Amino acid sequence: MSKNILQCIGRFYQQSCRCLCKITPHFGHQGSSLPECLRQKNEVVEQEKSRLTEAEYFRRKYANMEELAKTLPAAQPVETDAVFVNKEVRLGELDVYGFDYDYTLVNYTNALAEFIFQETIGLLVWKWKYPQELLSVKYDPNFLIRGLHYDIKTGFIMKVDAFKNIQSGTVYKGLRPVPYEVVQSNYNGLYIPSALLRGSVHTKVRLAHQRPEFVQSNADFSNLNQICLFQDHKITQMMDFFDLPASYAVCSAIENAVHTIHESGLLHRTIIKHPELYIKPNPLLRELLIHLASYGKSLFLISNSGASFINEGMNYVVGRDWRKFFDVIIVGANKPDFFRSNSSKRPCCFSTLFNPAISDFRPFRAVDENGAFLSWEGVSKFESGQLYLGGSLDLLKQLTKWQLQRVLYFGDHVYSDLAVSCGILFPSSFTIIFFKSWMHVQKGVLKFIWFVPHWHLDASNQWGWATAAVIPELEKELTLINTSKYQDNLRRLILLEELLIENQYAVTAVGQSILASWRRERDTLRQFSKSGFNPHFGSVFRSFHKYSYFAQRLGLYASMYTSSVTNLLHLPINHVCYPRRTLLPHEPR
Repeated sequence: MSKNILQCIGRFYQQSCRCLCKITPHFGHQGSSLPECLRQKNEVVEQEKSRLTEAEYFRRKYANMEELAKTLPAAQPVETDAVFVNKEVRLGELDVYGFDYDYTLVNYTNALAEFIFQETIGLLVWKWKYPQELLSVKYDPNFLIRGLHYDIKTGFIMKVDAFKNIQSGTVYKGLRPVPYEVVQSNYNGLYIPSALLRGSVHTKVRLAHQRPEFVQSNADFSNLNQICLFQDHKITQMMDFFDLPASYAVCSAIENAVHTIHESGLLHRTIIKHPELYIKPNPLLRELLIHLASYGKSLFLISNSGASFINEGMNYVVGRDWRKFFDVIIVGANKPDFFRSNSSKRPCCFSTLFNPAISDFRPFRAVDENGAFLSWEGVSKFESGQLYLGGSLDLLKQLTKWQLQRVLYFGDHVYSDLAVSCGILFPSSFTIIFFKSWMHVQKGVLKFIWFVPHWHLDASNQWGWATAAVIPELEKELTLINTSKYQDNLRRLILLEELLIENQYAVTAVGQSILASWRRERDTLRQFSKSGFNPHFGSVFRSFHKYSYFAQRLGLYASMYTSSVTNLLHLPINHVCYPRRTLLPHEPR
């Protein structure tokens, strides 16, 4: 192992565990020199290489690696309430702070996820007449993580990395792991084409009556509940007996059931009736709103939820005077359509697609705390503390005159909140239809052709907003990362991988056996790191040494991320959030 490699390992390990943006001293050292005695030992091994047998050379290199693993200083813990930065954000230049409601300003307990799960099963059994055996299914909050993909065709639940490769050992059908050979056979390898992943750019032409083959569960927590149902062995057994269209029908029924629970008002009525059971208290939220308002920052809230639901929830978490903190409160926003330049539920015609001057839009209309309209007219200006229904991002910009490059928007998953995927379909009549999520085929029209790849429109790219993702799972993952057991394992894994990089070939049988034992140890260390987060799927953010698909999308659409919106209180109002420079593979270390 070369001196340069050894000297940089300490820096690499320390930086990989640092808090990227937090008003505390930087964690770890800037890099500690290799202890002199150990440096000399490595030099001796290299000098004596010609006189050593291959096996003895490998053993001495390994012994030095083990000593280095014990010598490197432990990384300082990363605080679980830290703010992490993907892109530079200057808080002092921000005038406006925006927030989603669900899982951003207000968070929910596991009891709510269990309620949605059980109500979904009830609808499947009593409305769609699924087998009553499903009523015995129990919700398991620990089996799945966000960011997984579900293959409707095969019934496989899987984790995909940033390069769209299936992570080995993370494919399940129900509660049963799928053998590696079966996965490879089904997908001709481990790569999933972009066209099959929801939220990715479509790269191939297909008929409109062909349904999407993958459902991605990282959009929000309600989608995660849908995937939880797919994990149950009773559901997977039913789908095993169905042909492909019937499998789609099962998935569609589950999605419709979850949608019904939301749209019928059952979910909101239940939460409002028992807020102490379903809503997590957050005493720091009021402090955050006071803090931002005291510095003259404009605050706005955008949510798809209704006025009465938001009002009751904020009354419970912040207090009955919560509306005084907000300059604009938008309910029933119809996101993600809201973030298009003009938000209309009616299909766009050909002329409006290419001529924005003729586009339709929904006006903002004032409503009371119960959601009743105060006037039939759309508003021409906003009043502080007033609730508004409808509208669009373009109209919000016109009425507020905000400089949109001075806006920071918080959401529980910025990709879901802001990235709008839309496609264009051309039937024989050349009518233009926009599609989102599931494919809906017009009655009597079967031969639509996917003509243009998905467009990704988001407030960050289109308007220059800074965006912040609130990822509650981050706190739990950081707690694990801070343990000495995890750090010791990670340090040894990094050092062992460096050893393997430098020593990939052996001439003798004994040498080959030693290298094989190193590779087996590497697999063991990697599995230990994975299972600590979740024994089935590992970390939400990582796929072994690569980013997960979830983390890759997070980096693309979020300027920063944190475990709670109130973590912003740790940063001075004029703080500059600098992303730390990371070395590219071709840059010297």
